[in-house]
Amino acid sequence: MLDNIGAWNIRGAHLPLKQLEAKNLIRNNNLHMLGILETKLNKAQTINMCTYINPLWKFTDNLDHAVYGRVVVLWN
Repeated sequence: MLDNIGAWNIRGAHLPLKQLEAKNLIRNNNLHMLGILETKLNKAQTINMCTYINPLWKFTDNLDHAVYGRVVVLWN
């Protein structure tokens, strides 16, 4: 059962500082799922971001339907 779910309309998702903020958001709020909106990242950037935020979590995106992904969902 997922107890804590968060969403963030992030600006600058490719920046390490923003990725660190997402990592801290997950930890500080004991999140089990996080939706990141308006990422404007390509596939390689999305993979790098998700791996940095939490390499053990799974993720999906909408890159098959948008040139630059707009939605990324990470979960444990």
